[in-house]
Amino acid sequence: LLKERSSEVDCFSKIHQLPYGFFADTKVGSLVAKVKRFSTGYMLLDLHLTRGLFESLILLSSTVIVVSFISKLLAIIFIIWGILYFGLILSAVNWKMRLDLEKVRADSLATGILADSITNFLAVKIFSREKTELGFFSEISEEVVKRTKISWFSSTLINAFQSLLVGCISV
Repeated sequence: LLKERSSEVDCFSKIHQLPYGFFADTKVGSLVAKVKRFSTGYMLLDLHLTRGLFESLILLSSTVIVVSFISKLLAIIFIIWGILYFGLILSAVNWKMRLDLEKVRADSLATGILADSITNFLAVKIFSREKTELGFFSEISEEVVKRTKISWFSSTLINAFQSLLVGCISV
């Protein structure tokens, strides 16, 4: 939680150092969403690295050390499997990251449209733009839902693939 707050303060500081033109060309809601996602993203990355990747590396290393006393061939098989496992998982994560970036862009745009519409409610009311605003928001909301489903499906595929690899070495 402290890391997340520290990241938010860093983002806040950096944003206020940007020139006026940046703020004129960027939706306020989108900025708020990006700052929140940025700080949360670093916290999640730290969590996954420390609990997932390092835990797997320690487990694999200790297994190779113990098995090497019993059979050098089996230890070599574990090493090859480990290299294959981490290589495939890193490739899958890169693929997933591209999909998640598309989802985040759509979500930031939706948040920006929502915040700007609410912030400019007076102009929306005066110029009778409710239907137009609703159309913009509905369209981007559908895109967010689509991208979120793709992201969830890709996460399920990666988890299934990872379980398959772990199941193979367990046999």
